[in-house]
Amino acid sequence: MMAKWAMFVLSTILAEVVAGGCGSSDEDAAWALTSPAFADGAALPAGATCDGRAFGTGESPELNWTEGPEGTKSYALVFKDTTLEAVADPAVKMLAYHWAIWDIPAGTRKLPASLGSAEFPTEVAGARQWSSVNQFGYLGSCPNPFPEATTPRATDNYAFVLYAIDKEILAYPADPVAGDNYVQPLDDYLTANNIGKVELKATSNAASTSFAPPATPAGPSARP
Repeated sequence: MMAKWAMFVLSTILAEVVAGGCGSSDEDAAWALTSPAFADGAALPAGATCDGRAFGTGESPELNWTEGPEGTKSYALVFKDTTLEAVADPAVKMLAYHWAIWDIPAGTRKLPASLGSAEFPTEVAGARQWSSVNQFGYLGSCPNPFPEATTPRATDNYAFVLYAIDKEILAYPADPVAGDNYVQPLDDYLTANNIGKVELKATSNAASTSFAPPATPAGPSARP
């Protein structure tokens, strides 16, 4: 009889723990960056790349995230080719950094697809963006920028890196010298000045039909 009573008490305690004590609440959910356009580690959709069209084209995918760490006052996001980022040659490594958007308000949880190319995109009030080409907007993946039918396509790894920042307005580093890619020093700055980061990885073997990059914009202007 005592054994049956002990088993009853133990099973009741375990049931209560499973129902309430060990469950994960929304507050405990891990900070995550996702996209409805592709899964983490999967190939980027063709529309977010240069595939079948001119270099420098492609529309930014929709990106969503959960609340960042405590103390987050803004977000910044960098899109980069992590395959090229790992190359030792500085001239090659500079090409890895495609696009950045920062001063994203802390209450924002989404970047809509197909952001415009203005330095201050109207779709995300208060944010600003920059890319190495394509005005100020998103630069799609293009690991095969020079169309050559006899050359096998290269497949590169990419990452959207979302940084949590403890400032509403980023004290971004000085403008680059002419010809430099501003996204690179910006990413270096964000790497050293964040309170957390999360990544959404992807791959791409996109190939352009022509290599004619749009003009590189100047460094960020004075905030209006």
